[in-house]
Amino acid sequence: MAIFIPILNIQEEAGQLFRDIALAASSAVSFSLFVSIIVIPTLSYKSSMLFGTTHKKQELSLKIEYFGRICADFIMHWVKKSMHSTRNKVFTILSLAGFSLFLSYILMPKMEYLPQGNQNFILGRMNPPPGLSFQEKENIGKMLYACMGDYFASSGFKGDARYPAIANMFFVGGDSNFTFGLRAQDMTRAG
Repeated sequence: MAIFIPILNIQEEAGQLFRDIALAASSAVSFSLFVSIIVIPTLSYKSSMLFGTTHKKQELSLKIEYFGRICADFIMHWVKKSMHSTRNKVFTILSLAGFSLFLSYILMPKMEYLPQGNQNFILGRMNPPPGLSFQEKENIGKMLYACMGDYFASSGFKGDARYPAIANMFFVGGDSNFTFGLRAQDMTRAG
């Protein structure tokens, strides 16, 4: 629940992507917590009261209890050792914090796993001088397409620079501005 509930408060794209999943997961975990703490022990106690216990159940119960005691004794041994002196306390705190930080660093996912909008899209705007005719606007659009002609064919070299291929392009000429957009064939080369 501590992992999924904070996701409900995220407002960016991550919140939009994961809000439903976080709500479903936190609800499922909270119901599971309720069932495991309240319902199952109650039903277990009630069933042992109604049906009694057999010899095999008692034997299994004793084995589980013995294993639990061994685990508890092992943990308590290390707790007593760590609480023995101030030096042990400081060492325990620093080692557990260091181990947690080390695991966090090793297991941290890469931050590029979320999309950041339209990555494979470049938008350009031009502000033409007022009073251009339709023919002049169309000529500007044709000139823009002619300049980009080499880029439509394929990736290659132009002078010393390597350039990516353009998958598609659009041009819109309005009264007060021109807008054009491009998409690269290889989306990693859009920038």
